Amino acid sequence: MKKILLMSLLAFVFAFSAIPAVADSLVPSGFGFSNPDDFTANSVAKEEQWLEGLLGGLNVEYLSKDEDSNPLDNVPSGWIYAILKYGNGNTVYNHYAIIDDGDGILKLSDVNLSRQGLSHVTYFAAVPEPSILILLGTGLLGIVGIGRRK
Repeated sequence: MKKILLMSLLAFVFAFSAIPAVADSLVPSGFGFSNPDDFTANSVAKEEQWLEGLLGGLNVEYLSKDEDSNPLDNVPSGWIYAILKYGNGNTVYNHYAIIDDGDGILKLSDVNLSRQGLSHVTYFAAVPEPSILILLGTGLLGIVGIGRRK
């Protein structure tokens, strides 16, 4: 029984210690939404709706919007997704959704974009689903219960 418990614990550790991707990347298009995209509404609500559409309905939480003369200088901690808005008219698309690689640094070079014409960056975090947290909690309680019974 100790072997099973040890193997379960090792599987849990390996599953949650996976190495993140090596670079920031574009959120893949899907669920009837495309990335990059061109839309005119310039509100946080519209950007959030577009991002949630790209993610198949996954809820995101607005963190901050950086729209000063250097829109990459106020990167909040804990961001997972960023919406980049270009406003110079030199690009076909004006909105790009980026997913972080886990380092908390927004690197435009990872997605072949430049700072030229960047109007603002809006940052979002993922909202954990309550059912996932309940499932994780009951699984951990089960492992503790099995360990205490012995």
